[in-house]
Amino acid sequence: MKTITEQIKDYEATRAAKSARMTEIMQKSADEGVTLDQAQSDEYDGLEGEVKAVDEHLVRLSRLEASNKAQAVIVKGTSPIEASASRQGFAQVSVRENTEPGIAMARVVIAKMAAYMEFRKGNFVSAADLAEKHYRHDPRVVNYLKTAVAGGITTDTNWATELVEPVTMDFIEYLRNKTIIGRLNLQRRPFNIRTPRQTTGGAGYWVGEGKPKPLTKFHFDAVTLPYTKVAAISVITQELARFSNPSAEAIVRNQLAAACQERLDTDLIDPDKAVSSGVNPASLTNGVTALTSSGTAAANVITDIQNLIEQFILNRQDPSGLVLVMPNTLALAASLMLTTNGQAQFPGLTMNGGNLLGIPVVASQYAASGASYGNMIIAIDQNAVALADDGGFSVEVSTEASLQMDDAPSNDATTGTGQVSVSMFQTNSIAIRAEREIHWVKLRSTAVSYMDDVNWGSIGSPV
Repeated sequence: MKTITEQIKDYEATRAAKSARMTEIMQKSADEGVTLDQAQSDEYDGLEGEVKAVDEHLVRLSRLEASNKAQAVIVKGTSPIEASASRQGFAQVSVRENTEPGIAMARVVIAKMAAYMEFRKGNFVSAADLAEKHYRHDPRVVNYLKTAVAGGITTDTNWATELVEPVTMDFIEYLRNKTIIGRLNLQRRPFNIRTPRQTTGGAGYWVGEGKPKPLTKFHFDAVTLPYTKVAAISVITQELARFSNPSAEAIVRNQLAAACQERLDTDLIDPDKAVSSGVNPASLTNGVTALTSSGTAAANVITDIQNLIEQFILNRQDPSGLVLVMPNTLALAASLMLTTNGQAQFPGLTMNGGNLLGIPVVASQYAASGASYGNMIIAIDQNAVALADDGGFSVEVSTEASLQMDDAPSNDATTGTGQVSVSMFQTNSIAIRAEREIHWVKLRSTAVSYMDDVNWGSIGSPV
């Protein structure tokens, strides 16, 4: 059954064809300098009547289409029951702006910041009202802010927190594609649940007829992935927190993402990052002895990869879950290596990753340099690393806070010391604090191997 829009399109095409035939008949008569004969007159009059009928029918269809649009309701898809119920009668899919990932989160934050600033001026306008006015084309933002949320006051520590799906998950997905850990396919585990892990592998044996079967053994222990969180504070000016600034949404989103990305990526791979109970997990390379690269040429690349994966083979670990993490610059150097015929030595590799000798590659410049490492290549058995990440993400804002503008602040609340701080009020700035709960742990001590100071292509040490 054709839709009303399709019917209108068909009738308009029919009308155009009949009108064209009427014009053709009259033009032929004019070219010949004679009036219409009886057959031409009958055809022309018939076409004229048909065009009139089509016009009247098009008017009816247009009125019906307008009436249906007025009765249309938004299809709800949060559950099968809701979706089924909303399809009854006239229903219409809600179309929203095709925004970039993570923008919905930024819009929620901007709406809340704007409402908060209005509150400070004595104007009691809700974030939901502001979203309805400025973001009505994005129902995710509007629907979230329409839920019951307490007024934004300075004594409410939960204000602007607990941004839930789909807004939060949209941002998490955006962040996931930018972080190393987000691009790994690790073993998901819940927080605070004891998880058994195998510390050594078993062995199988060939057995002759009537001979005794050797026994093998597996060693296990248990680990718990506690709640730990990564937090970051970004500062933007109040001028950016205005709906009139078209770049504000992307800036807020990028500020939040960049702050979380740097901490996660650095601490995931830094060999010096040891576990701190209740604070942070150990890095995947912590406690692992670095291997030494064999050289700079293409043949050395192959040798290095063989050495990296050797321990996984010797420990009978399935190599199908292996992934390599390396700096973008090192991946680029390897991708530019050519054979004697001028062909790419490693055609599956680019500056942004790909695969090297059939092994997936995650490229991140955070693997290029750190306090104790430079140009690392890390081989990770994704099946031997557990990750607890329920997608939780919270955001809080303040225009009254004073911050120590330092990435290593020393003004601990328990042993506070005087430090130079910057007032958000005095500088017309807004502090945005983002927190994400996440924890990882190796399920096997042999889950990771890595090389340090790799110099493929003689690219030298990173600056």
